[in-house]
Amino acid sequence: MVCPPSHVWHTRKSELVELKEMANAAGRSCFLVPEAAIQRQPRLSVARAIEEAFGVEVSIEDRMTILVHMIEAGGQSSLMDCACAIQHPEPFSAVLHMVSLGILSIDGGSQLTPNSVVLLSDGAVA
Repeated sequence: MVCPPSHVWHTRKSELVELKEMANAAGRSCFLVPEAAIQRQPRLSVARAIEEAFGVEVSIEDRMTILVHMIEAGGQSSLMDCACAIQHPEPFSAVLHMVSLGILSIDGGSQLTPNSVVLLSDGAVA
């Protein structure tokens, strides 16, 4: 995710689009979002929680347990139900870690709660 400041977003948009195209050509997903949009709440707090969870160690067993849970739930579950499906010392962070990897997704535009809806990302179980 590239979040340029407003003045860069408005003055160098063509260069940002070129950067996105280069990243996509290199096999990397790239999203362009103006910094002001990300800094709005609750997006900022959700993004920070996901970023902090990126460093959490999650075993393959816990990942598989969450994936099985998500498949059995039809590809949609709550953050609480996903966290309760595993035996991890930081179960909510473990689920958010999988969001940070793109295996799961969560709505960043609403407050992060135990009832937040977690979705199985497209291609996660290909």
